[in-house]
Amino acid sequence: MAFVDFPFDKVAYLPNVIALSSYRDLPGRGQFRAKLGIDDQAKIVLFLGRIHQIKNLETLLAAFGKVERAVDCPAKLVIAGPDGGHLHAIKSLASQLEVENVVFPGPLYEREKLEAYVDADVFVLPSYYESFGIVVLEALACGTPVIVTNNCGVSEWISGDVGYVVKCNEQELYNALREVLQNEQLSKKLGSNGEKLVEEEFGLDKGILRLEKLYEAVVSENGGENIAGAPFFRSDGDGGANHATK
Repeated sequence: MAFVDFPFDKVAYLPNVIALSSYRDLPGRGQFRAKLGIDDQAKIVLFLGRIHQIKNLETLLAAFGKVERAVDCPAKLVIAGPDGGHLHAIKSLASQLEVENVVFPGPLYEREKLEAYVDADVFVLPSYYESFGIVVLEALACGTPVIVTNNCGVSEWISGDVGYVVKCNEQELYNALREVLQNEQLSKKLGSNGEKLVEEEFGLDKGILRLEKLYEAVVSENGGENIAGAPFFRSDGDGGANHATK
């Protein structure tokens, strides 16, 4: 069905946000490595999410296999997350491609997930499609450089000074991985800039502000009428909390 007459100019796209308070007290480096027996000198490439066909993990495996042979440092690919029906296929492909430095620790939650982000040298979201991809914000909040495909909604906010946006193909992913893993100065710069981006644009306060402005614009466009009983936010004028009004 084609949405020929759909009023796309009436659609507002607001990005997801995260609770920044969850990233104020991050774990120390090395805890995740210790649990998996990963050497301190090894570079960790991390994927965290459902192990599902839509995540395009085949391309990540193939690109990592090339990276293993190209970089002058040991590297480990960590594919963490619950099985979405594709785990067996990915493990079989890893064997076929002779990618030995890959581990599957299963789902990670809460503190253990933060440990993984902190210890990762780069986080990769290689998906064929993501409406957004909040795991990218989580990685950035931990100071970890990111590589995402241009099919992920979050890619609209990833500029060259915080990470890489690549197409869903092996060569582009390989190039990005090689660059970030071999350039320590670049990696630190991306990580630092990513933290700043999340702090400035993706906290709960920023999300509320965007929503307030959207409601105010809708109310203004409709002559001050509060259409369909939707709540809008109004400042109390003294710097205090904003209030939802019906």
